[in-house]
This record gives sequence, structure tokens and C-alpha cells, in this order.
Amino acid sequence: MFGTAIETTDEQALTRVSAELKMAHDGKALKVDPLTIKLDDSNIQGYVHVLDPEGPVLRSDIEIDSLNVDRYLPPPAEGEQEQAQAAASEPAAAAADPFSALRKLDLVADARIGTLVANQLNMQDIRVKVVSKDGVLQAKPIGARLYQGEFDGETTLDARGKQPKLHARNDLTGIQIGPLLNDLVGHDRLLGTGAVHFDLRTVGLSETEIRRSLSGNARFDFQNGAYKGVNLAALIRQAGGLLGGSAGGGSATGAGAQTDFSEMSGSATISNGLISNNDLKAKSPLLRLDGKGKVNLQKDTIDYTVTTTLVDSLEGQGGKESDKLTGVPIPVRIKGPLSDPSYSPDLSEAAKAKVQEKVQEEIQKKVGGQAGDILGDKL
Repeated sequence: MFGTAIETTDEQALTRVSAELKMAHDGKALKVDPLTIKLDDSNIQGYVHVLDPEGPVLRSDIEIDSLNVDRYLPPPAEGEQEQAQAAASEPAAAAADPFSALRKLDLVADARIGTLVANQLNMQDIRVKVVSKDGVLQAKPIGARLYQGEFDGETTLDARGKQPKLHARNDLTGIQIGPLLNDLVGHDRLLGTGAVHFDLRTVGLSETEIRRSLSGNARFDFQNGAYKGVNLAALIRQAGGLLGGSAGGGSATGAGAQTDFSEMSGSATISNGLISNNDLKAKSPLLRLDGKGKVNLQKDTIDYTVTTTLVDSLEGQGGKESDKLTGVPIPVRIKGPLSDPSYSPDLSEAAKAKVQEKVQEEIQKKVGGQAGDILGDKL
């Protein structure tokens, strides 16, 4: 009846639609006020004022009780991911300017949403003000509650030039990072409660363009969490077995392996898709961790070194009281694809540190005092 059918991920979407509205026309202005729409399970109310159709010039205020954006998206086509990857590797064909209408738009809009599901993320109490003028679209401020924490930020899309530029400044506080990552990227490799702050810029909006141009800075601080995929305590036990300590049992990597921490913090600089971090700090009752390295978003790889120092016995995490690597720094190299990196402890550095420690102990015994300290430093 209406031409091409609209396909949605949820077959029940767009099956219940009704509206009540009052329209008034005054010169060029057209006002829809009040506006009430019932869309499936969502109730929408507010107003839309078209002050001038040339441009156009719009003013709006909308409130929605709940909205699941994902159910209205088209269903994924067979082989869609492979086609998208192939298209991303080929030069883009010339196309009509998708932002020509945005450059003419004069918009001021306020929106409030009670609950929102978008890109599988669950959010509540969303508040946003959107202003568009002369090709610059700004969402400021943006506020929401999500994953037991708070979101505050702003985003600017600058479409005045040949390529769109995106600038996002966002603060997340009190966030449960595991469930957030699980919904966002499909895995919860990092667990914990804490904060993430970032100020990022990109040129272009496609995934390939974002990976190539992403720049800015970020910092994070988490408590009472874990990093999944590697048990650094187990790696230390394995190193201990090779260096004369207690080897212990248990798997150091793979499913079920994780490194617990009571605190973890750090910062990063991002330049053209290359993320650099040199100040990772983490600690637990047994371990102290320092990390530095890089993540290459263009190649989707990581090259990172975590230096682990045992501050107490590994008893309680599968170790034994006779562990002899207390105080010995053990570098662990993390390298490879982000989805499945390898973890390898640098035993040569650990052995060197252990030998030096033994030498200093013997010097202290035979020489003692300040002379022993000075000679030990020289050695």
C-alpha cells in the first residue's frame, strides 16, 4: 500500500503508532504544539516549531519515557560484516555531500529520555541540548545515568569543511566498567568501579577514518576490579619455578584467568590512532604493577610491558609461603592482536634482579653498614 516495506530488527517494531497534535500557522511559521505520539512502547510529547522553512529554522522540546533505538535498525544482512570490511579497504567512491542540509540548519532543541537503549548500551535520565548553526552541530550538555554511574559531556560535529570533524569531551564517574564494555564491545575484559575522562578528536566518521585520525588524551581510575585473560600471580609462580622459587599450579592465561587489583590508574595520549600509556599503576595486597606501552588502533594490535613486583607471599592465590620472588620486578610483555594477545614474562630481567639481590645480601653480611650499601650500588 505504501510502497517498499520497512524492515526492522524487531518484527514488532512500527506496528503500533498513533498521534495527537495541534497545528498553528502564522506567516512562515508552523507550530506543532502540543505534540503527543505513541510509538510502540514509547510515549513522546513536546512541541516542534518551524519558524522558517528556508534553512530550516527549528525550535523543539521533546520528552520520551522510554526508547529502544536498536529494535528499529534494519536487520543485519548475510555477510554484512565481511562486505563492510572489504568496502573499508577500498577507496571510497565519490558521493553527494551528506552534510549539505546540516550547513543550512538552524536548530535549538532540548530532549529528555527516561530510559534509552542504543548500540546495546543501557542509559537512564538522559538530558541533552542540541544546537546547530552554520554547519556546526553541538550537543551540550549531555547528561545521563548508566551502569551505576554518571555521564557528563559534550560533542561537536563540524561539517563546514570537506571532511567532518568530531570533538567529544566526556566524563564517566562511578561506572561499572565490566557491564559497560560487555554491552559496548561484547566482552568484559576489564572489571571494576571507577572513572574515565577523555577528550578526543577525529576527522571523518567511518570506523576506518576514526582509527586513522583519533587523537586526544584520556585518564582512568578504577577500584576493586580485575583484568581478564591473564593471571599475573600464576605467571610469577611459573617464573619462581624456573628461578628457584615455588612454581605452584594453575593456568596463567586463557578462560578463567584474571589479575585482581584493589586500585588501578593511568593516563594516555592518542595521536592518529596510536594510544601511548606510560604511567599505569595498579596494586593489590600481593602485587604492585607498573605498565607502559602502545596500542595501535589502525593495526588493532598491542605492544605493552607490565612490570610486576611481589610484595608478599602468593599464598591465597594458589601460591605457597615459600615463594622467593618477593621484591623482584618481573616484566611481562603483552603483544599481538587486541582480541587475543600473548603474555610472556621476561625471566632474564627477573634473574638479573634476583642475582643482584643475593650479591647485595652477601656484601651486607661480609662488609656491613654504609660501605656495603655503596659497594652494592656499584655492583
